[in-house]
Amino acid sequence: MRQKTLQQEYLDFSGKSKLKVVRQYRAKYEAIGRILEANPEIVDIVLPQTEMDFHAA
Repeated sequence: MRQKTLQQEYLDFSGKSKLKVVRQYRAKYEAIGRILEANPEIVDIVLPQTEMDFHAA
């Protein structure tokens, strides 16, 4: 008999990718993450603005 549901397996995206576009994407956001970690005041300035925009919608 066919199963009604299929349990979703864990998706592991932490491995190395052979795709250039994926490597570029990850490098871009890792660089942004490093900048934000080194300059938490950026998050302090931007976060309240994004929260206001979210609640206004």
